Amino acid sequence: MKMKRLYWKIVLTELVFMVLILAVAVWLIGMSHKDDEISRQDKRAAAVQLLNVALKNDLAHEVSLVGLEKLASRLFKGDVRIVESGKIGDADATDSIQFNQGGRAYALIIPGSDVPRNGKGGFLFFPDHDKYGSVLLVLAAALALLAVPFARIVTGPLGELRHDMRLFASGDLAHRTKVTSQDEVGQVARDFNEMAESIQHLVRVGKEMTAHVSHELRSPLTRIDVARQVLEEQVSGKQLVLLDSMREEIEGMDALIERMLRFSRLELDKSTPEPLCFVDIFNELLRRHEPSFEAKGIHLHSVFPENLPGVGAAGDIGCLGDNLLGNALKFTPPGGNVEIYLGNEHGRIIISVTNDAEQPSVNMLRLTEAFQRGGASESIPGSGLGLAIVQRIVENHGGELLLSWSDGKFSVSVELPAL
Repeated sequence: MKMKRLYWKIVLTELVFMVLILAVAVWLIGMSHKDDEISRQDKRAAAVQLLNVALKNDLAHEVSLVGLEKLASRLFKGDVRIVESGKIGDADATDSIQFNQGGRAYALIIPGSDVPRNGKGGFLFFPDHDKYGSVLLVLAAALALLAVPFARIVTGPLGELRHDMRLFASGDLAHRTKVTSQDEVGQVARDFNEMAESIQHLVRVGKEMTAHVSHELRSPLTRIDVARQVLEEQVSGKQLVLLDSMREEIEGMDALIERMLRFSRLELDKSTPEPLCFVDIFNELLRRHEPSFEAKGIHLHSVFPENLPGVGAAGDIGCLGDNLLGNALKFTPPGGNVEIYLGNEHGRIIISVTNDAEQPSVNMLRLTEAFQRGGASESIPGSGLGLAIVQRIVENHGGELLLSWSDGKFSVSVELPAL
C-alpha cells in the first residue's frame, strides 16, 4: 500500500512539474507573438503616416484608384478598399486615409488589427491560437502519458526489493535480491544482500553451536546413566525408587538432545532424496506406536492405499511420521480418536493426521516454531520441537504443511511432491 502511495506521489509530482513547464512555454510563446505583433503594428502605423503624406501631395493625382488600391494592398498585406467619403462607415473611420482626386473626396480603408494601438494588452496574445493550442494540447498529453512509465521505472525496483525482503523475513535466509541499479535503490539492495549474508552466517553459527553442544551433552549423560545402572544393582527400597526417577529424567533429557540434534541437522544439511514407499514407512510406524495407542484406549483408524511410491529421504520421512503420531498420542485424550490418511492427489503425496484435541491457545502458525507449545498442552510433557522438525522436513522436501482445528479436532496435513 505504501508503495502505491509513493507511485502516485511520483506521478502527481511529475504532472505538476509538467504543468509548470507548459505554463512557462505558453507564456514565452505568447510574449514572443505579442512583441512581434506590436512591432508589426508600429511598422503599419509608419506606413499609414507615409501613405497619408503621399496622398496629400501628388500621389493621388498620378496613380489611378485601382492602382492605388493594389499598391496599398501590397503595402499593408491585406484587402485595402477605396470608397467615397460619404459611404464610409463609423467602424471604418478610424482606419481610413482621406484624400481628393478629380475634385471628389475618397477614403482609403486599411484593415484593422487585433492588438491595441498603444502596444499594451492582455497577459498573452496568440494570433494563431488554434494552431498553437493544438500543439500545446498534444504536448501536454504526451508528457502526461510519460508520467506513468517513469513512475514505474522508479518504483519497480523498490517493489522487487520489498518482495525480496518479505521472502527473507519469512525464513528464506538464502534468498538475495537481484536489483542491481546504480542509484540509491541499488545501493540499498546491495546493503540488504550484505546484511542478509551476515544474518545467515550468524544463524548458521548458532545452529552449529547448538548441534555441537547437544552432541557433547550426550557423553556426560551416558556416563551418568551408566553410574545409575551400577547403583541400581547395589541399592534397594527408597533408593531404588529415586534411581528409577533418575532414569526417567535421563531418558527425557536424552530424547530432548536427540530432537535438538535432529532439528539442527535438518537446518544445516539436506538429506539426499531417493525412491521410497510411503505405505511401508507408515505401516512400520503404526506397528511401533500401536501398543501405546491401545494402552491409552485411543481408537486408531488408518486409510492407506496398497502402494504409494514417491521420492524423499527415508530417514526424514520416518522422523516426520514419528513426530506426527507422537503428537497425536500425547494430545489425544483417553478414549479419543486418531485418523491417519495417505494418498496421491493431483501428483502430490498427502499425509494427514487428525485427532481429538483441545483448541490451541496460540496462533496455528506459531506451533511450527521451535520450543513453541500450545497453551492447552502445557501440562503434557514435551519439548515443543515436534512440529518444528516436521516443518523443516517438509520445507526440505519442497512441500507444504497445513495446520487446522475445528469442532474439537486438530489436523496436520502434509503435501509433498510425488517426484
